[in-house]
Amino acid sequence: MGVVTGGLLEVSYFASVHQCSSVRAHFLVDGVELAVTPFLDPGQGSATYSLGPLSPGEHTLGMQGEGRVGTVVSSCSDPHNVGRLSGWGGLVRITVSALPPPAAIPAPGLVNTTLALLLAAYGVYRRRGQ
Repeated sequence: MGVVTGGLLEVSYFASVHQCSSVRAHFLVDGVELAVTPFLDPGQGSATYSLGPLSPGEHTLGMQGEGRVGTVVSSCSDPHNVGRLSGWGGLVRITVSALPPPAAIPAPGLVNTTLALLLAAYGVYRRRGQ
């Protein structure tokens, strides 16, 4: 998913209470893995991970789940993990910083225009003084 940030990107993951396996989440920014949670049981949450600082602008945030063989979750109808993660879910909390405001650009020729007006006024003043 695309995220726009001024440099800060923080994430945390909360595993769904309805999944039937422990899962850990791999977080990627622009295709590069930057953080991995520990294995979380259903309903558990991770710490907050800083994935920056990043260059200001848009980045691609990815997430991949990884199951663990042999996990038994008693609340599931089939509580045995057979070695593949067929489904997982949860909530990801994402925090970003605002983009910096654009730099002020002075009007073109402002200094030149001011100097020209001052020189013209001085010229008029000198002619009147003669």
